[in-house]
Amino acid sequence: MQITAADGYRFNAYVAGVSGPGLVIAHEIFAVNASMRAVADWLAGQGFRVAVPDLFARQGNIRELNPALEEDRNTGMALLKGLDEDLAVSDILATADYLASSADDDARVGVVGYCMGGKLAYLTATKAAYPAVSYYGVGIEAVLDRHTDLMAPVLLHLPVEDSLCLPDSQARIKAALAGNPLVSISSHDGVGHAFARRKSPAFMAEAAEIADGQTIAFLNKAHAG
Repeated sequence: MQITAADGYRFNAYVAGVSGPGLVIAHEIFAVNASMRAVADWLAGQGFRVAVPDLFARQGNIRELNPALEEDRNTGMALLKGLDEDLAVSDILATADYLASSADDDARVGVVGYCMGGKLAYLTATKAAYPAVSYYGVGIEAVLDRHTDLMAPVLLHLPVEDSLCLPDSQARIKAALAGNPLVSISSHDGVGHAFARRKSPAFMAEAAEIADGQTIAFLNKAHAG
């Protein structure tokens, strides 16, 4: 599917599901790869209409990347450095707006992001009233001041052993957001970054099942409210 952004730019999105509330998946630095498609397919099986926009499209024709390969990890980091976060959030919002406007039976929409996309999901909730879930979002501690702009509920999944969000950063996140009634934080003991990355050696099924269950419950509650 192609989505038209606010500035007229058109980009591709992987889609799954045909009915139910809409969900936009904000991908990791590895683009719209097998892991992100697996997440979309799983969420579609839970009753959502899912779209995974290519947030790197503006940087060229990017192939999907494999986190197990050093070359692909380096490529992903370079793409992250080249990412315009404001445009990425705009593209997420364009995808969300498309899901809402094209719905036959349910115009509710949420955003779920992973790693890079976890931060973008948080930022998206400061721009529009779409509930957002962040899995091990990288860099949220740098934009904590934006929590006063939140327009929708946000759930943050924090793996206690996340090497990309160290204990000090997690403590800062919890302290800064503790008083915001729109923010929920779930800490996951014994797991590290990318524990919910399907089709990957990093995947921790038991912890992912707990987090995913919390995500579904959060989205259902947010939509009901």
